[in-house]
Amino acid sequence: MTKGELFTYGIKRDDECCFCGGKDSIGHTFIHCSFTKSFVQKATLWFNTTNNSQISPNTEELLFGIITNSSGENNAINKFNYTTLFMRYYIYSSKFKTCLFLLMILLMLYNKDTCLKIKQELESASSSVSISPVTK
Repeated sequence: MTKGELFTYGIKRDDECCFCGGKDSIGHTFIHCSFTKSFVQKATLWFNTTNNSQISPNTEELLFGIITNSSGENNAINKFNYTTLFMRYYIYSSKFKTCLFLLMILLMLYNKDTCLKIKQELESASSSVSISPVTK
């Protein structure tokens, strides 16, 4: 669910992306957003440098993973698919946290108690998530 869908149903006042201000949607979040494009480009470059590979995924492969492999890089492909899963998670969770942060600022202007409650909930939610690095 993005701000675009929430705006369509009258739940949000606008449908602007929290990262770039574009019209928000699932497609925008994972394909068209300038933040996403930059992040995916940097993460792919890092992956290829770290794994001495030359993976150059198209949009479909970034969204759903690389299924076929004719180059013989099965280990690198599997690692890349795992990496893209975390990239998608990072993009979505960062967007969610950014939107909540902006909402918290607005609430702070109106109601300090509500803001503190949201902050505590965010801190407890983020402390329960742990990601371990992948080793070779």
